[in-house]
Amino acid sequence: MNILIKCPVLPGHLLTCDAVGLHRTKLFVRWMNGTCTEAPAQKIPGEDEPFVYSFFTDISANPDIIGLVNSIQHNIKDTVTKLSTWLMRWKRYRSLWKVDKVFTFYAFLHNKIQQLSVMHLI
Repeated sequence: MNILIKCPVLPGHLLTCDAVGLHRTKLFVRWMNGTCTEAPAQKIPGEDEPFVYSFFTDISANPDIIGLVNSIQHNIKDTVTKLSTWLMRWKRYRSLWKVDKVFTFYAFLHNKIQQLSVMHLI
């Protein structure tokens, strides 16, 4: 169960949440019944790789976990959308952070003075 959120603001590697780490539960191998010995991998006919008994199938099928994953995905999308909106409000001031700050500042100031004088005339 892969969750992929597309957003131009954040790098792609931050946006792929493998179901909030559910795939990591594959690392927790089940024990054999009544022992502390890990269950051996089972060869399944027609499959290339052996099947390892882990907690992944139990956890990924749990409706509570699925609900939490969906909630986290929604919250990430909502946060990215709000962040993009907030950043777009600052886009008009991008010129203030240019390399030639002195020239940019005076150009900005000159533009604002012209706008004020036009408003004063109205």
